[in-house]
Amino acid sequence: MEVGRRDLRALGAVLATGAVVAARAASAQTNGSTWEAIRARRTVRIGVTPSEPWYAKDLATGAWTGMGSMLGEQIAKDLDAKAEFVETTWGNAPAALQAGQFDLMFVLDPTPARAMAIDFPFAPVLYYALGFMTRETGTPRTWAALDTPETTIAVPLGTAMDRWISAHMKRAQVTRLATIDETILHYQTGKSRVLVLYHPALIAYRLRIGQGEVVVPKPAVTSVAGAGIRREADKTWRDYLTLVLTFYYENGTIEDLYRSYLTKRGMDGAAVPGITKESLERA
Repeated sequence: MEVGRRDLRALGAVLATGAVVAARAASAQTNGSTWEAIRARRTVRIGVTPSEPWYAKDLATGAWTGMGSMLGEQIAKDLDAKAEFVETTWGNAPAALQAGQFDLMFVLDPTPARAMAIDFPFAPVLYYALGFMTRETGTPRTWAALDTPETTIAVPLGTAMDRWISAHMKRAQVTRLATIDETILHYQTGKSRVLVLYHPALIAYRLRIGQGEVVVPKPAVTSVAGAGIRREADKTWRDYLTLVLTFYYENGTIEDLYRSYLTKRGMDGAAVPGITKESLERA
């Protein structure tokens, strides 16, 4: 079997995981650390909030699914533990982590403000990119080709998306709306040909309405999403997640979980933009 560079890096991460975690556990000076609590109760508590494609709750059964939930279950399985889901909100997640209500939450952007309150493993969970949705066929696949007087764009006012469009799209007709809901409505009623959001939000919208194409134009404008954890003196949990998330990212586990979930929801998982930097740049 041919072994590629990604496979070698992934194997190295696995071998390193055992050594680092064992050393950290042996030298930990703080009682009641997250790592010790997880190993004692054999449960990993994951913060979740309704936000497809990352988290989705079955209202009939109360069960959680989505790419983030599936990733949490994989991490728990590799720890010989069970996954427990704790509902929260994006805004409350840092405070809930500080209070020890759960052990980690995926798809939290490692912003300077959040870094003042919580910790992050030194590994990306995924990347997301600026993209657009359209009902039309034959749409340009580059920002430059999209920037024509005939292109009408809807984008939320004052967002990072708006700032990028304002700086780079000089010929297109851009309508800026106060909220994301108003922006979507503007597109949905046919007042604009193109809806510009980050591509996971476009995919969530696509899952709801069942039509339209999601495009990540070149050059890809990407941002990184991480995993938030409680800040504490014992860094075993952070170091473990750094190595394991690197392993999952490099060997394709994260991308596979994402595409698998979209396929289950009725989309062609192989045809949608991915969530690694490499796949987005190739899109």
